[in-house]
Amino acid sequence: MAAKRELALSITDDRTGRRPALFDRWHHSMHTAASALLTRAQTAGAVRTDLTAAELLALASGIALATTDATQAERLVLLVRQGTDAPSTPDNSTR
Repeated sequence: MAAKRELALSITDDRTGRRPALFDRWHHSMHTAASALLTRAQTAGAVRTDLTAAELLALASGIALATTDATQAERLVLLVRQGTDAPSTPDNSTR
């Protein structure tokens, strides 16, 4: 999505305040593909079962809009995947 950032930003509302049919078809296609991939990942136990395609796409969209470089986008995706909590390590202070 980061690579297509400008494309997403270029689709604007028409004079009546509605998005063009092209946007609706693009949005439907993205949601359908994301739903299928997410279902497969959930079935495989690779992702949370309570995650929805809409949530996943919102995260991806936010990352794409917030970054301008692939390295930063990859880091943000990694943070989303792994979380932001510090890794837990055994408490060595009692030894």
